[in-house]
Amino acid sequence: MMITIIGGGPAGSYLASLLAEKEVTVFEEHDKIGIPVQCTGITTKALAEILDIKKQFLTNKITNAKIIAPNNQFIEIKLTQPDLVIDRAAFDQHLAEKAQDKGAKYHLNHKYKSCTKNNGKLELHFDGEIKNFQTDILIGADGPFSQVAKTTGLWKERKFAIGAQARMLIETNPETVEFYVNQGYFGWVVPESEKTARVGIATYEQPNEKFKSFLKRIKTETNSIQEYQSGMIPLHDPEIKTQDGNIYLIGDAAAQVKATTFGGIVQGLMAAEELSKAICHEKDYEKLWKKRMGRDLRIGLMIRKKLDKFTDEKYNKLVELFTQERIKKVLEKKDRDRPSRFILELLLKEPRLLRFLF
Repeated sequence: MMITIIGGGPAGSYLASLLAEKEVTVFEEHDKIGIPVQCTGITTKALAEILDIKKQFLTNKITNAKIIAPNNQFIEIKLTQPDLVIDRAAFDQHLAEKAQDKGAKYHLNHKYKSCTKNNGKLELHFDGEIKNFQTDILIGADGPFSQVAKTTGLWKERKFAIGAQARMLIETNPETVEFYVNQGYFGWVVPESEKTARVGIATYEQPNEKFKSFLKRIKTETNSIQEYQSGMIPLHDPEIKTQDGNIYLIGDAAAQVKATTFGGIVQGLMAAEELSKAICHEKDYEKLWKKRMGRDLRIGLMIRKKLDKFTDEKYNKLVELFTQERIKKVLEKKDRDRPSRFILELLLKEPRLLRFLF
């Protein structure tokens, strides 16, 4: 059985390594895995529950998180388990090398164009040295504008945020990540070291103007920029179909992204594990991944929809509520990838939070 994966990012390469005992081929449109970088590269401890963390791609460990309101009041949380800052290019390359070591074949510089069905097989068409390729199973791990989804009937109109980020020379506390909540954008300063950080925002419109405004807010000049990194972020949509027979979507292609903080590395890897189970044991992929993380993604989407309507004044009041010790203790112990495990506890400890939800 031939399995073909479109996209050599984390989800695609991790899936390739899980299925490598079968005949697996990965097609990547770029000439190098992991380039260009279009991700902040900070994850929760959940990454270490899935993969062995290697020094070659681990850039920094974060032990504190600050959430900063528009009026600059903040809550600082001590993380029970550190967040991990990874070098995305090195991370992607590590996963691809691991998959190849297990037998997966990679073809770079091949842009997927379309798919036709031919005598029970899927015939794939590419721009690249290989023009046509037959497969039994097709998997779209090809990002937010998935061409696989668009050419196989799995595309559904989606809502996107725009991520605008830069690596900057900036003095930071290397142990503390800063998240800025604000009307119109969500911002971050993710330290790589004492003198370098990834600074960025996610917004729905005018990313350049809002990014410049954010730099002024954190009192940083554009001449500190070493490298720009930007990309589109799909908002999770429970109505997106991720399987049609022997065609599947995972990761950003399936909009398996946390709407709260716009992260999706861990969710893409989880989806890869569930798709591997589905293929190897003839299970329903959508049921598997939704059972594992669907509830958390839906809760995150509900929270994001509320946050998008907040004024700066409302953000100020929310952060003020979260400065209470009883609230901080809940946040310190829980994994933000899994809001279903702590949102009820938060509401019980601070019923006034209900006013923000309803």
